Amino acid sequence: MGRPASQLVVRSHRPWIRWALALLIPAAVGGAAWLGFDYGQSRAGFDRADARARIHRLGARIEALEAGKERLSQRVVMLERAAEVDAEAYQEVKRTVGELQARLAEQRKELTFYRNIVSPATYSAGLHIESFGLAARGGARVFDYKLVLMQVAKNYRTAQGQVEMTIEGSGEDGLVALEMKDVDVEENGKRAYAFKYFQTLEGQLRLPEGFAPERVQVRVTPRGKREAALEQTYDWSEVIG
Repeated sequence: MGRPASQLVVRSHRPWIRWALALLIPAAVGGAAWLGFDYGQSRAGFDRADARARIHRLGARIEALEAGKERLSQRVVMLERAAEVDAEAYQEVKRTVGELQARLAEQRKELTFYRNIVSPATYSAGLHIESFGLAARGGARVFDYKLVLMQVAKNYRTAQGQVEMTIEGSGEDGLVALEMKDVDVEENGKRAYAFKYFQTLEGQLRLPEGFAPERVQVRVTPRGKREAALEQTYDWSEVIG
């Protein structure tokens, strides 16, 4: 009887890999989570000094995350070149590098947001829709929405008004336009806002069976007649996350 064919066994002989990962990965991801605040929440007392402080912290944290991502990327190369690869450690490092890249992108977005508050060179004076997004909640045809409003002014006063949405799409009888009051889970079809610098409005929409959404029209109507209403239409496919 011939000798059985030899089998390749992937086994870790480098305990330092797991030891290093146990220290490096929590530090990198934890550092990102420390700064993962919801920058859209309007709160009392927020001013430009707060924005400048956040810009400073964001810049420092982005540098730290970049350094952590670079160290992890180098670790990936080392693991790829190792004669006997610790497959689990390798996949863990690659996954963490991907998470850090996503967090860095979000941190840079927040940095741009606060820079626009401090020095709004990219915005004209007045009220603006800074961002709008949707996120599916599963198979119940319920979607989370998030709308961020901001204003640019020399002398900031409290901006007040209402927000309405219309969901346009197709149903069994052809083209359909659903008003916010028909699909808003908790509200009465209108959302009030009141802020000096920025505010996030969040809620849920429940779409009827058989309805295929195509566009979302967002209307922001300021109180009084000093400012004109804002209206922005988004393709559903571009804002759904």
